[in-house]
Amino acid sequence: MKKLIYLLLISSTLSCARLELVAEPSRSISAVPKEKPCLEIMNDFMSVTKSGYAAINYRSISYKRNTFLENLKDYYKKVDSTLDYLNAKELPIHDMVKIVNDPQEGLLAKVMMIRQAKYSIDMTYFLFDTSNASKTILHELRLAAKRGVKIRILYDPVGSQLAELKRAASPTDLISLAALSGKEIIDQAGMPTGKYANIEIVKFNPIWDIKGFFKNWMVKVRNVFLSKDSQVSADNLSWNNRIHDKILMIDAESPKDTILISGGRNLSSDSFHLSDMKTPTTDVEYIIRGGSKATQTGNIENPFLDQYNRIFYAIANHNLTNYVKKINREIAREQFKDLRNAHGEVLGSKIKSSEGELTKKLETMVNNNYLDSDFENSTIEFLHEIQNLSQVSNYFKPSLFFKKLKSNPNTITEKVFKEFFKAKSKIDIISPYFWISDEEISQLIKWLADDPSRSANIVSNSFVSTDNLISQTVVEHAYSRLEKAAIAAGVDKQLHLKNFGKKDDSMFTPEGINYGFLHAKVYMIDEEKIILSTSNLDPISRDINSEMGVAIRFEEKKSKNLNEIKKFVNEVNSRSTLRHSPEDKEMWEHPMVKARVQRFNIIYNIVLKLNLIPIL
Repeated sequence: MKKLIYLLLISSTLSCARLELVAEPSRSISAVPKEKPCLEIMNDFMSVTKSGYAAINYRSISYKRNTFLENLKDYYKKVDSTLDYLNAKELPIHDMVKIVNDPQEGLLAKVMMIRQAKYSIDMTYFLFDTSNASKTILHELRLAAKRGVKIRILYDPVGSQLAELKRAASPTDLISLAALSGKEIIDQAGMPTGKYANIEIVKFNPIWDIKGFFKNWMVKVRNVFLSKDSQVSADNLSWNNRIHDKILMIDAESPKDTILISGGRNLSSDSFHLSDMKTPTTDVEYIIRGGSKATQTGNIENPFLDQYNRIFYAIANHNLTNYVKKINREIAREQFKDLRNAHGEVLGSKIKSSEGELTKKLETMVNNNYLDSDFENSTIEFLHEIQNLSQVSNYFKPSLFFKKLKSNPNTITEKVFKEFFKAKSKIDIISPYFWISDEEISQLIKWLADDPSRSANIVSNSFVSTDNLISQTVVEHAYSRLEKAAIAAGVDKQLHLKNFGKKDDSMFTPEGINYGFLHAKVYMIDEEKIILSTSNLDPISRDINSEMGVAIRFEEKKSKNLNEIKKFVNEVNSRSTLRHSPEDKEMWEHPMVKARVQRFNIIYNIVLKLNLIPIL
């Protein structure tokens, strides 16, 4: 065969969910794993066209090709795998879904899921601090690895560092886990594999990876002098490309065992309302029992795992096992002791929450078969914004000028607004940093004007609840433009804009309620269909971050889980204040709010003058 086969795109290390082979005579065959299983895959699936191209475009390839799979990790370092997302809509999947409103149930559900893991655990979170909640999960992961479960952790170092500088995730904590070796891994047939469980930990696109920066810079310089066909893939991510995904997947390759939890909550005591929290956050999660499907040929499809693998093996990432600081046995022992103590405080007898002792709550959940009960048949569409990791430039330009290498038909933003404008009567939007473009404003106003009985209800953070005055400029910028357009069109009575927090907040009185921070991302259409995601719909979520989410339609006529979402939306509304209402005006007159508004006005003017909205 004159033309050498080059393995160009592989979307996942385990599912090999999308494989394409392209004939490129200028490439070296060494880029392709040479082991027999790899050649068998080529022989089984390859078809050669008249143009000389050999192509594979199947959604999945057998998990039994173990030798081949071992080569994927090395291979991912040579290609820009984030570009390998489908250029077609993902087909809806049908699985069991459960909504998790209670924040402490969200933490305890993760504990239960980790404890029942048999083969693998894959986890990623934007904010990964060292609060008791995070340490509890790390301790559970440590125990899982010791009993033979293969674990991968992907975290965003910038998200963790900026969120809480005083409690940012410590590399020492994580490297101690990365140095851990557990029992021998058992395959799904119950046979020993000869390999031992460990915890592989990867930092996504680290800013301070000096060695990686110069290595990537040299690749780009070298590519200048090479033909396009001879160039080597380089890291095109910028410093502000972050992963905002949040997911914990258990046994993602086993259809009968797969279970995952995702939503808006980060790994922090604030998210789960533990006693060491600083600011309680209002959020919601969902559990999917399923997600992995066996095809008629015995192959496995899992879109959540595909997404995870694309990002986990991005060439910009840094494996913590190569970290300059070495961990000896004594340091690791101290770190494990710290994790064990934090775990004891959360699930031992030392800590009690407002809802009772967490250990008893966990026992109740176990006795009630929490991970098997109250799930409902649902149609699920997997959504994401992975195309943001393939942009050429995204520093200070608005999204109109972003140059993406490839469009994404499964984008969260497009799905949200497409569903909005198909709604019959009502739209509910809950977003921490709500933002809307001028084109979307025009569409929303038209939708309201077409039927006077329609209404749009939007809740976002306020000067009372916001965690960042700079980020609050996004909300105020969107609200002010939307209000003006609604008034001009005469549909302002149909538009209900609210800010999270009320006048009895603890900011105003020592005996007040600590409303905390609104962090949920919930979009509901006609109180029937919901979209839950990590995306705030702000410019960063739309054009810079990797995000993930699902569109869910519960198939039960009297869905308990749909009622849970309705309950959540109603609770958020009850803890919010309608803009320009008497209560809202009273809050704005409070001295503490006035001081914030004065600082905000300065920031707001700077942001607008410099056109910084796209990067906030």
